[in-house]
Amino acid sequence: MAGDKVLEAQKWVNSTYGAVSGYVRCPENGQTGWSTMYALVIASRARWLYDNSYRLVGRYLYDPPGSTLDKEIKPGELQTIFDQLRDGDVRGHRTSRGVGQAYESNYLSGTAIEIRARAYPLGARDGLYAPELVVVRDILAELDGAVEWGGDFSVPKESHFEIALRPGHPKVKGVARKTASWNAGPGAQGAGTVDAYEAGRRAHARTFARRTAPAGAPGR
Repeated sequence: MAGDKVLEAQKWVNSTYGAVSGYVRCPENGQTGWSTMYALVIASRARWLYDNSYRLVGRYLYDPPGSTLDKEIKPGELQTIFDQLRDGDVRGHRTSRGVGQAYESNYLSGTAIEIRARAYPLGARDGLYAPELVVVRDILAELDGAVEWGGDFSVPKESHFEIALRPGHPKVKGVARKTASWNAGPGAQGAGTVDAYEAGRRAHARTFARRTAPAGAPGR
């Protein structure tokens, strides 16, 4: 579908929300499509926060001033409000040989996954909110180089995660043992379930990111 109204909406949403973290500008061509719909979703999320007087303060997103709820929403909890994973959002092994970048061939061997590939497509950067990026960095540091993130590649794909080392590598074995122990434990263990904002974890994640930055990756 194309038309003046669609073009008008595209120009408005780009000019109004272009500075919002995680916003990806849609083409101003009068054509509806995924890129336009995704821009509107991000704009809607930002508007909800504004209308409800939510504000990011340090590591927490606080509820509206004067609220009787007196609660704090941590970044991970905010994700559950706005962006729960749905069936089909996580994909791994596939048989299709159509790839846009060589690293996407790792799906064929089952050594890579993509999480919400349509929201974080090949070539797009800065799609994650700052709290989400903190958690991603914490997870990568915890996995000690056994896994790489497509957001760090020269041609990015922020939905992409892949095993970075050969089969049987000591780091791969060590991470496998570690994550197996998390699954066997009582829960709330390991990156993704603990506080990624704890000072020691933040420092370790930053150091790890600088030390392991691939050639051609953007500066951090």
